[in-house]
Amino acid sequence: NDFVNNLLTSIHNEDTYRAVLAERALLRKLEGGCQVPIGAFAQVKSNGLFLDAMVGNLDGSLTFRKKLKGSKSKPEQLGEMLANDLLKAGAKKVLDEIYNSVRVNQNIVA
Repeated sequence: NDFVNNLLTSIHNEDTYRAVLAERALLRKLEGGCQVPIGAFAQVKSNGLFLDAMVGNLDGSLTFRKKLKGSKSKPEQLGEMLANDLLKAGAKKVLDEIYNSVRVNQNIVA
């Protein structure tokens, strides 16, 4: 529908779009969902795309935080790279524990 497309085009912001792509790529790579303490915040600036992200355990006693700058033209690559950095820094163990706990709890309820 041309009318709807014109409306959407009028409110589209390319910088916001690229920031959201980076954040979502990170969340997708980490398999983030509502029950997992993962945060991501991306900003487009004149000199690139900046992504700040964290992963924590359920009680907040252990967190991993990383930041990365990348190209505005490759937001999804930036998100995946930062997710990999977090995993290598130790977030993988925390996430595995959370996902295993959720699976166990789902089996108990089912």
